[in-house]
Amino acid sequence: MQDSLRKHPAAEIEPARVSRGVWKDQLLVDRSLRMMSLLMSAFAIAMLVVIATHAQTFGNRVNKFTSSVGGAPQDCHATTRTNTAVLLVVNVAATMVLGMSNTYQQIITSLQTSDLRYMLEKFGDSRVGTNSPWNINRKEKGKAKSWAAWLLLVCTSLPIHFLANSLVGPSYVVEPPPTVTFNETTYSEVIRTGRTYNSIDESVIVSSSSFLCWSAFRTGQASFPRSTMLMKKDIDSANQGGLVYSSMSVTYAKENCSGLAGTWDDSLVDGLEPTYKLDAGNSGQYVEGDCINGQNVVCTVRSKKPAQCRFNVRMNAAF
Repeated sequence: MQDSLRKHPAAEIEPARVSRGVWKDQLLVDRSLRMMSLLMSAFAIAMLVVIATHAQTFGNRVNKFTSSVGGAPQDCHATTRTNTAVLLVVNVAATMVLGMSNTYQQIITSLQTSDLRYMLEKFGDSRVGTNSPWNINRKEKGKAKSWAAWLLLVCTSLPIHFLANSLVGPSYVVEPPPTVTFNETTYSEVIRTGRTYNSIDESVIVSSSSFLCWSAFRTGQASFPRSTMLMKKDIDSANQGGLVYSSMSVTYAKENCSGLAGTWDDSLVDGLEPTYKLDAGNSGQYVEGDCINGQNVVCTVRSKKPAQCRFNVRMNAAF
């Protein structure tokens, strides 16, 4: 039997070597594994570059509760096309990474030739060519090292399953109305304006907790607050289904608010946030003397226009 094997042409085949390695001759499988390692390293370096180039923007973001950083606002159609192209590249790369990780897992869980006698004597059989971690228990030695390597590969590849499609994404850029006009009138007229029904092209802001309206009244320029808690109260007032408003009209009662309109320095707009106070009913409102936002001051936003979009990188997914 042994003589027939030696004489068979298959017995004369030697492993093909493509070039010399750093320490010893490389087999084809060595070249494949090393190329996969280089490709994985290239992907890792690319992610480090993405993180490094967005680190400063991430550190200076106004909203500390978000992990997304974006580029300059642009047309939403262009942003969508960019997002689709980048997601295609990301998914191709993620598929390659998962495939290479699975190959490494198969190698780790596979038995070595030195384990065959031990496996046959103790278990009688074993699966071959499958990514089954239970094969590790049929190895004669090196079980702990193999389990550790397999778990490391699984833990590093699982995030790719969940986060590949959330690495980038578009978002609307919500902006306050750039144009603000004042309308000083009587208290009864303010009440009448506040009871006006919203139309397709305009909307009345009567919320006493609207910083958007209060900042426009005090500074002559509509702004969002720095506090995310206060900002949440104004998002719907500034954005309606991907549309933003171009102008705002501030109507205030001269009996209570005369002399306050446009008198606050717009460069110190953050100083208006402390004027947010709780009333007897534990509801928040902006107050200055007898002038109360939502009662003596109401705002009307007009002239809807399409909002711009921003292409974002989600840093939590990148990490």
